[in-house]
Amino acid sequence: KVGYSLAQRLIQDDHDVYVIDRSPERIHNLENTLDVSLVLGNGSDVQLLNEIDMSDVGMFIAVTDSDEVNMLSCSVAKIKGVPTTI
Repeated sequence: KVGYSLAQRLIQDDHDVYVIDRSPERIHNLENTLDVSLVLGNGSDVQLLNEIDMSDVGMFIAVTDSDEVNMLSCSVAKIKGVPTTI
């Protein structure tokens, strides 16, 4: 729910939003309710994160229920040059 609310707010503020989620059901629901780019996969999958072009990403926000996954994902984004990670 935090991720959904955050995505809604960012869209309202005219930001492009990309969502990575491992649940096909959540991806399907987001596809039908929010104007976001979607990636089906695990946010802690380093290979998946490395395949995503983050050259124009200004901020990477990880909001899983796992602090370890959030820290790993943000670390990869930082290594890929994303200036701000949360």
